[in-house]
Amino acid sequence: MPPSPVPRVVVPSIAVPTPTPSPSPTPAPRTISLWTTRSDSAWIAALREAIGVFRATRPYLTVEVTGGRNDFGDIVAGLGTGNGPDAIEPGDLVPFAARGLLKPLDALLSPATVSSANYLPAMWENGRWQSTTYGIPALDHGPELGLVWNTSLTATATAPRTWDELYVFGLRLTRQDASGAIQSLGFDPLDGVGGLLDTARDVTGVPWFDAANGRVMLASAPYEEYLQGIASFYSKIGTDRIISFRQTHHLLTSSRQGAINEGKQVALLDGYWSVAEIARFAADASWRFEFTWVPSSPPGTTIQRVGGRVLGIPSAARYPDAAWELVVFLAGDTTNRLLCVRIGTCAMTRSFLASGTWSVHPGLAFYVDSLRSAARLVSRGSNAVTGYAQAKWAQAITGVLTGRLSIKDALTAAQNAIQVAAGRARA
Repeated sequence: MPPSPVPRVVVPSIAVPTPTPSPSPTPAPRTISLWTTRSDSAWIAALREAIGVFRATRPYLTVEVTGGRNDFGDIVAGLGTGNGPDAIEPGDLVPFAARGLLKPLDALLSPATVSSANYLPAMWENGRWQSTTYGIPALDHGPELGLVWNTSLTATATAPRTWDELYVFGLRLTRQDASGAIQSLGFDPLDGVGGLLDTARDVTGVPWFDAANGRVMLASAPYEEYLQGIASFYSKIGTDRIISFRQTHHLLTSSRQGAINEGKQVALLDGYWSVAEIARFAADASWRFEFTWVPSSPPGTTIQRVGGRVLGIPSAARYPDAAWELVVFLAGDTTNRLLCVRIGTCAMTRSFLASGTWSVHPGLAFYVDSLRSAARLVSRGSNAVTGYAQAKWAQAITGVLTGRLSIKDALTAAQNAIQVAAGRARA
């Protein structure tokens, strides 16, 4: 008997639809805000230009920039009530970080975003407090110490190498009329960064504060000697005459009325930003300026300090993720190139320096090289009483120059006041 045929089973085909890729959701439009302490129109315009590049690939983000936010009380109020910005350049970040008003950033750091390896350690340290990162050096961050002098107004091309030589240089190049009124000031030790307590710390090589035990050490021989040099120099020229001179011929290099830009002052202590400012504002384009080491102790020691602006994110930021995108971009080389070319400021990261873009301002060569060759490369003195200590240092200088206080009494009074503040900060 023949075998039964095997039944044929027909399996119907099943139509499998071609998958359609799901569109990526378009981020919701958001407006984030950035507060910065700096407010001059040219710098703000350059910053907004950089933000325009940032938004070209993020059209869903609008960024509002507000400059001139430098009132400590207003900033604290804004950050504490949730009415503050999404990103902030706060000046000295420690008072805000100490109050829990800034977001720790360490968990966000990576080679794909921001890496500490792209910064000199002394530079990176300016954004940290108590071993935690709260700010990214950005926008304007680099060497702060240089002796700037107009060689076209001198009979020598040799820079002073000691403070004694610098004061002799300043006195010799000061011109006064028959009444004693200053026609041209050779040097002002309090112009530029000369009036900063950090500068006194750096050129003496002696710290004024021991953070480990909270001890203030301002009333000491090195600071007395440093302040004595300033007082003697002012006395020989006439403090009242310098004050009168300043009513017309301003401090710093950031305006056409700055004495050094007018050719009414030969030298001052200032940082890398002065290179581009002098190029923009100097009254005579034929003048030649040199930038070299600030005299320090012991004589011949090359010292450089790095500092500047940092970008942070408030703890109460409405859009912290978008704010971090903005911080990463503003800390990057695209922003650095734009700001350097337009304004002459930048964050001197390793990658930006390697690009060579900074060479559009030839005078920057000294400052860039100083980062490599300085015998001492230091950060700013960031601690819980830095701002208060600076105010007391300025008061001590004023007390001495006006004759109200002796140097020892002025420094002792400043030290005692700072010590009280330091005690409260540690409580």
